[in-house]
Amino acid sequence: MKRVVSYLALAIATVVGIVVLMDATQNRPDNPPPGSSSMLAFTVSIRDFPGGEQTAARTLMAVCAATVDEATVTVPAPAREAAEAAEAADGAWHVTITPALGEHGRKRLEGCLEDVTLDRVIGHVTDVRTSQ
Repeated sequence: MKRVVSYLALAIATVVGIVVLMDATQNRPDNPPPGSSSMLAFTVSIRDFPGGEQTAARTLMAVCAATVDEATVTVPAPAREAAEAAEAADGAWHVTITPALGEHGRKRLEGCLEDVTLDRVIGHVTDVRTSQ
């Protein structure tokens, strides 16, 4: 009898663990407030990338912007605009995204920029600010 109760408890714990893990790793669309925007700053490290750092930063942002647009189904694609990356005095590239990034969109964009999405190019997000 104790063995059956132990197996039952183990089965319940396993199912609960799987449900919690599924919920924690699920990708959800964000609902950004209208009129909001996010300013993202990132740096780029390159190694023999044709066109230099400016081309690498613009190409990386163009590739990674698609991860936000596709996943944010609550906002029509034409309403989400990523301005061209502009290098500031601090050496970072600044991009304005409207409407603002939600938690899931920010994580997807940061992950894309910081993974080796392009050969010989690595980005590093230095700051994300959201304004209403």
